[in-house]
Amino acid sequence: MIRMTTAIIALSFIFLTQTVSAQEVDLTQGCIKTVELKEIAKKFSQFDRYVNTNKEEVCSAELGSDNYQIATSLELLKNASPDEPAEVSEDAFTYKAIQEKDWWAYFTNRANNLRVDNGCQPNVVAYVYGFSNNGTVYLCRPYFESSRPTQASVLMHEARHFDGHRHVTCTRGNEEGNSGACDNRVTQKGSYAISLQTLVGLARSEGTSATEKILLESEAVYTAFNKFNTIPKLKMTDYMYVSNDKAEVYMWNINENIQPELVATLNEPAVIHNSFNRFTVYPLDTNVEAYRMGRDFGERVANPGLYAVHYNSVSAQERAKYDSISYFGDGGLLADNKLQTLCNGESLATKDLSSIDKFTRIISFSVDRADPALKSHLVADSGDIYTLECQSRNSTRVNVNKTNFNIDPAVASSIVESFTLGGNQFAMLETGKIVELNLVGSTYTAQELSMPLVNEGWVGATPLSVAEIFE
Repeated sequence: MIRMTTAIIALSFIFLTQTVSAQEVDLTQGCIKTVELKEIAKKFSQFDRYVNTNKEEVCSAELGSDNYQIATSLELLKNASPDEPAEVSEDAFTYKAIQEKDWWAYFTNRANNLRVDNGCQPNVVAYVYGFSNNGTVYLCRPYFESSRPTQASVLMHEARHFDGHRHVTCTRGNEEGNSGACDNRVTQKGSYAISLQTLVGLARSEGTSATEKILLESEAVYTAFNKFNTIPKLKMTDYMYVSNDKAEVYMWNINENIQPELVATLNEPAVIHNSFNRFTVYPLDTNVEAYRMGRDFGERVANPGLYAVHYNSVSAQERAKYDSISYFGDGGLLADNKLQTLCNGESLATKDLSSIDKFTRIISFSVDRADPALKSHLVADSGDIYTLECQSRNSTRVNVNKTNFNIDPAVASSIVESFTLGGNQFAMLETGKIVELNLVGSTYTAQELSMPLVNEGWVGATPLSVAEIFE
């Protein structure tokens, strides 16, 4: 989110701080070659006092953790050889906000000082003052909790503000209503357009690790879907991932409607949730902790996210009480008719729903079929549908309001998961059957699918749309 006042242009990624900000490796310790630091010091005099040495390397013990991370993120930006795809008019992931091939020259022609601010507003990653090119970028604590390539992307984003690009209030997507958090269009070549360009170029680069690629791809998808008020044109392939009681995970390409492909076998049967292009896995055996894996189901990542961390902190008996967990829209965890949400990006808040209705499931809908941003909704046992929205990003309060729509009660009582994918609303029922929900009047009814997705004892289903540029 971008919060804008008359003086400060502040970058705060809700996505970054909630889902992918935790470092998968320790970025606070290490060394940088003195010759590299000398090149950086030519542009950033704050490093001058560290380069008058005969040592081949300068290490974090001397630089300090913050200066070390700043230096190494600058080093990455200086030496980056991004693999930028050829522009395709129908795919904003190929769009160029700037035509400069030398990102380091672009950045250093605008920024000459990086300062740490430990007193930033919650979730703020970085900011600059105004739009004049005064050369100073201020870095907040979440900056130092992100991956190195993401740090480089943040630097490019902030430098773009010095060219006079400002943000506007979000009118759609997961950050609808957030002041100064979006750009109107990617074609305006603003700070979020350069974010997208940087994320894609680095994700496709040979020097980027597999873990970093996953983070960058995830952030690029979130940015494209939620940081522009006019939805960019994107080439995406829509997949449904389904897990069964044999611990198998299948991937079904709904665009081609071909036989699902077995992509992984987990250690135990589990429900899987797409959490920004990665999968958070909740084993059916509540004695086993939840964990997070990359899109390829390769290795587990270090931080499973705050929802899973909370889930793992309670007993197996308490875990068994969770009826529903959602990572879409504002999301949440639902147990004993109590909703736990993460509105401010820092801590979970609990809302007792007993005075509203009886709920056992959270589902997601798109606002409309043209908008791929999924919104969270609560479904009452009666079938009535309620919106679920955080009051603001500075608050822990959540608003729950009844809509004019409902789901056939016979279907609603057996829904395990429901989500929009490729413009259609799907649902997985307790029997393992997967159906399509169609709106008739104000009621969603279930329709059998004409697809090669035979019930293999499914226990979980989740959507995933993959940008073709990353496949």
